[in-house]
Amino acid sequence: MNWDAIAAVGEAVGGFAVIASLVYLATQIRQTREMQLAESVRDVFTKGSAMLAYTGSHPGAFEALRKGIVDFANLTPEEKEIFNC
Repeated sequence: MNWDAIAAVGEAVGGFAVIASLVYLATQIRQTREMQLAESVRDVFTKGSAMLAYTGSHPGAFEALRKGIVDFANLTPEEKEIFNC
């Protein structure tokens, strides 16, 4: 039995294992990134729809929102409370 040949085969197998694990890691990182992006988009839409529902159901909320986007500093305390909801 040639120990040099066995060592070479072992190194080759180890090299392939390292490459396979790096490919697996890259795939997992990409999937995690895509899941986080999808979750962020979902959160934006959820918060946006909640804001629209709030402005549609509370009198003066739309006007406070519009004024707050343009100039938050000039809102009344009541309007600031509505804007921050």
